[in-house]
Amino acid sequence: MADRRSTRLLQRAQVNGRVLTAATKPLDQYDQTALTITPTEPQREAWNYFHALGEVNFGISSWLANSISRCRLVAAEQTLGADDPTPLADGPAAQIVGQMATGSFGQASLLNRMAVQISVAGESFLVTENVDSDVTTTVYSNQEIRITGRNPLLYQVYDQRAIWRPLSPESLVSRVWWPDPEVAWMASSPVLAALPIMREIDMYNRYIMAILLSRVVNNGILMVPSEVTFPSLPQFKDEADPFMAQLIDAAQKAIKNPGSAGAALPLPLKVPSNFIEKFRHMTFATEMGDKVLDDRNKALVRLATALNLPAEVLTGMGDVNHWGQWQLEESAVKIHIVPVLEVMCEALTKSYLWPMMKSMNLATTGPDGSTTIVWYDFSALVQQPDRTQQAQALWDRMAITTKALVRESGFNESDIPESNDDMKEQALRKLAMSGGADSMAALSILVDDPSIAEVPQKVTVSPGTDTSGAPGSAPSGDSGAPTNGPNPPSGQQPSPQGPQLHNPPAR
Repeated sequence: MADRRSTRLLQRAQVNGRVLTAATKPLDQYDQTALTITPTEPQREAWNYFHALGEVNFGISSWLANSISRCRLVAAEQTLGADDPTPLADGPAAQIVGQMATGSFGQASLLNRMAVQISVAGESFLVTENVDSDVTTTVYSNQEIRITGRNPLLYQVYDQRAIWRPLSPESLVSRVWWPDPEVAWMASSPVLAALPIMREIDMYNRYIMAILLSRVVNNGILMVPSEVTFPSLPQFKDEADPFMAQLIDAAQKAIKNPGSAGAALPLPLKVPSNFIEKFRHMTFATEMGDKVLDDRNKALVRLATALNLPAEVLTGMGDVNHWGQWQLEESAVKIHIVPVLEVMCEALTKSYLWPMMKSMNLATTGPDGSTTIVWYDFSALVQQPDRTQQAQALWDRMAITTKALVRESGFNESDIPESNDDMKEQALRKLAMSGGADSMAALSILVDDPSIAEVPQKVTVSPGTDTSGAPGSAPSGDSGAPTNGPNPPSGQQPSPQGPQLHNPPAR
């Protein structure tokens, strides 16, 4: 772990160099202006809607965060003037990034939590801690970390219920946030910007729930003539109105057990016939119109736009099946996922990679001005276009190599035939299945059976000819050519009955 001085120098270099966008701030004991880590009221409201609205939870957590967690973190070299960083396959930086958060599984969890926190509250806190010579990197929300002392600056994290654990004094705590366009030090997020729309959707949901409850529980008023009296059960004799108490008790039991026979049968009552028409039931239920549901669906579409998510994610996947949800076009990844990834890569670069490299006396910049950073690889998330047919056509025209054909067809280079025997076998298989003149010969070589190539020629037999093997008939394997054409052999006349099988000359 980098010491305090190297961390302070590193922070100054980051501010002056402006290698990445300013969205990460390491806090150390020299920082006397450290913010108080307290959630604001809009952030608390955003978290409430994240937990209460299933559409928001699915869009942010199940779709966006899970998609980001499937990306892979790599060390890369950012060269001045280059569009994209160049990944580093080996070296100290690649090893440091590979060991972060105990490998790929821990990195996926780290990316998932940070993506949710940045998208909902707009900020997250990245803690790199040295515990028993083991460097750990963990993500905490602004409700899971607090400042407990200054000079030196000390923190506590909320690891378990009602238990605040002090962080090691050598820990490096960094605030990661999406800067507000108006006031840069304030956090902003898509969910914070969509609070008015989520309030509207919440009101629609409450309105619909009230209508549903009014139909089940508040089913109006039953008006009974005061002149009518009913016999009461002993358990209700002390009530002010024993009949009403009995009626309410029966209704409560029916609601608790709606599948019982008592809930299905009406309550029998005996009253004089002249009072039957005096009973009235007045209802107050409100009919739920289609306009309410339509307005809520329109609000969900607006919410999808505000949250920077595909509309199908919040309103339903439409014609896209379950497995196709995770295969996205590259343009969709760059619009919805890459901006969040770049903020997180900046944080991991400044708060983990660079301090670790400084502690190992490794330079973060090269002689040519290039900078070592943490970058991402989203190839596992993007749906690759199927270019098999184009590759096959170009390979047939000798315009591309066999390796390119195999790669574009979705296979590995290890699947390419490695020896002449493999190529010979493939050629013989193709020839055997072609059905040509040499197919049987190719098959006999493949199966190592020479008898397959010794196929007798076909013989045309006239109708009515005896081929049972009796004298005067030709054997089935006779190689003599039948006289099917207009020119019979010399010295023979064509039969008036048509072409027939001729006996071979006696030997």
